[in-house]
Amino acid sequence: MPVRISCVCIDAVEPRHVADFWAAVLGWEVVEDSGEGISLASPGRDQPTLDILPCRRSSR
Repeated sequence: MPVRISCVCIDAVEPRHVADFWAAVLGWEVVEDSGEGISLASPGRDQPTLDILPCRRSSR
């Protein structure tokens, strides 16, 4: 049975900065932007999406 990765998730303290970086590096575009996170996809949408999700800073 073939397997296909549909999404790669990254936790980030500042999701917008991380999303802007990866969009520029990969040449991908934002396909969703909400309080729950930012999703990037290739222009042809033939790759898995890259989801950048907010994480909370540790209190350490």
